[in-house]
Amino acid sequence: MRTIHITQGEPCASADGSLFNPYRAEPDKPSTFDEVFRRHRGPHEFILAPGSYSTAGAWAYADMDCAMLEPNASLVGAGGSAVTHVLLSPEYTDTVNGQPAEYIETIIGGGPNGTGSERMRISGITIDTYAARLPVIGLHVYSSGARISDVRVVGITGKWGGYEGFGILVNDGVSSRGGGSEIRDCGVAIARTGDTYVNGIYLGSTASRKAPNLIANCYCEAPVLDGWKRAHTAFAANENTRIENCVGNGFERFIFSDTGNAGDLDIVGCRGDFGYCAVDYPCKPSEGNPVTYRRRIRIAGCTFTNDHPTSDHAVLLLLQDQSPEHDQVEIHDVDVDGCRVSSALPPGKFYVCSLQAAKMKRVWIRNSTFPPGSVTGDGVYSPTPGNEVVFNVRA
Repeated sequence: MRTIHITQGEPCASADGSLFNPYRAEPDKPSTFDEVFRRHRGPHEFILAPGSYSTAGAWAYADMDCAMLEPNASLVGAGGSAVTHVLLSPEYTDTVNGQPAEYIETIIGGGPNGTGSERMRISGITIDTYAARLPVIGLHVYSSGARISDVRVVGITGKWGGYEGFGILVNDGVSSRGGGSEIRDCGVAIARTGDTYVNGIYLGSTASRKAPNLIANCYCEAPVLDGWKRAHTAFAANENTRIENCVGNGFERFIFSDTGNAGDLDIVGCRGDFGYCAVDYPCKPSEGNPVTYRRRIRIAGCTFTNDHPTSDHAVLLLLQDQSPEHDQVEIHDVDVDGCRVSSALPPGKFYVCSLQAAKMKRVWIRNSTFPPGSVTGDGVYSPTPGNEVVFNVRA
């Protein structure tokens, strides 16, 4: 792997990308920054010196599968996110192979048709997307074994009824081993203008039997303003993922996913507020969204508040089989332990959980404190052999 250094300044023809003769990019000319990546393909490590840089966005890289960084490459801000900024230029590329783009990717690592990236490192940068006029993704990485740390993303917007915006989005590489990715010490801030169909941090790994994934010590924040719809969800994850010591404020949901299966999830030591539901894993099976289970989900030691409800009821845990007879999705081994939840809703309007599935067993709600007058259970579920639904709660 070759290390390539980039600093802020007027380009110099004699630069060779070394530490003592780095490539130079002008803050207001995205072409001078983007061209360095176009000319250096392969699993390089790009080191950014402190300063501001601008990019036309990853859609500018049609010759690189619409990606800035190829599989197994790295992008590192040497001085950390406080002093190293990558801005989406107002003149960002809004066409893809001659067709109008419906959303914009700021930085993509690995590429949407990546061929097996096994490790990528992105760290020490702030990604500013306030210039986006379309739904926007700040950082999108296709790789197993990804390491994302000290990344701040600001200005994310989406479009309800259209494309969702994402702050940080990590997916397994298409043909990679899968799993083993980590997102640590990162933060996402949603724009105060534009639409709010936004997901803060999503680790979309489906490697259920591979190395575990981790989201740790991260925060996502969205504005709560009169007349605004709350942003969609702070966090999202599919399988084999631990989310610990994370904060999410200003969203409808703390964590959500309705795409594909979900299992082996640990949500531990987290806190935040929510408008409607803290943990929301609905499932509507369809040809394009094969869902067969929600299993082994643990929410422990978390604190959530619902002080500004967005509907006339709210719920801590929502698990629903949305197939016609509620009998296609298995929901089992769900454990809520040692959590504290408060709400401004009147008694009888806050549900501890909403469970809707015929194939349900082993659900425990225990050692937890909920708003006075909470409804302990709601939904349709049929007893199955070995079924155990236990509500041991404290109001």
